[in-house]
Amino acid sequence: MTIQRNSANAVIVIIVCISARRYGIKELIFNIIIRNNCFFESLERLEILFSKASNFSELLDIFEKESQNLGYKQVYLIMNSDYVDSMSGDITQFSDIMYLMGISYHQLIPDKRHIYQKFPKKEILPQAYKSRYMIYTSLSNNGVAIGYLAFDHYSTMISVNFMTIILKLLGLTIEGIRKEQVLSILNERLEDLSIKDSLTHLYNRFGMNHLGKSLFQSYIKKILCTAGRQFPSICRCSCYCFSTKYYLLG
Repeated sequence: MTIQRNSANAVIVIIVCISARRYGIKELIFNIIIRNNCFFESLERLEILFSKASNFSELLDIFEKESQNLGYKQVYLIMNSDYVDSMSGDITQFSDIMYLMGISYHQLIPDKRHIYQKFPKKEILPQAYKSRYMIYTSLSNNGVAIGYLAFDHYSTMISVNFMTIILKLLGLTIEGIRKEQVLSILNERLEDLSIKDSLTHLYNRFGMNHLGKSLFQSYIKKILCTAGRQFPSICRCSCYCFSTKYYLLG
């Protein structure tokens, strides 16, 4: 990130120095360099914050807070319902239903999945949130149709190129969280298949061993706790043997 920042500063200095000689705008050099440095510092901060998010809700909370610093009147994050609901395969097209999942300035309360409103794809954005001047940009990663962002008016604080970098970072983070969720669901299904019969859905040998062991241990603990109230000295000896996996049954 430091190398990219220095390279970008060098290019900006060369371009702006030529302009400054021609037009005599010396302050322009320093203003652009300062703005450039501020952007990369903000980008590094976003990377750290995004990396701490373990699910969509945490990431969207961070996005809503940080998007207030981009200079837009309002920023909306709309996500593909198929991408959010489906946990298998890559989604390359938008579904007929879209989810409004991020709003910069609001006093609304989303549902458990951080969805504020569901609306048809043809509306692009619910009418209540539209203004006369809206900017829309897609949000994708390697062809996966994640969703898009809607910006209310134009920002003088951030350039289009810088905004593209932020969108790429957001798309990578969302895709990373979704892949972790898909992997977790697949692991749960695999574990379920390993302990249950695929035809009858009853526990097989491995399932009975796993279930029986946990039930047996909980039953023994219950017996020892009950006996401890009547025979404290015996219970202490039994608990010691139980902790070393030798049970006193009589």
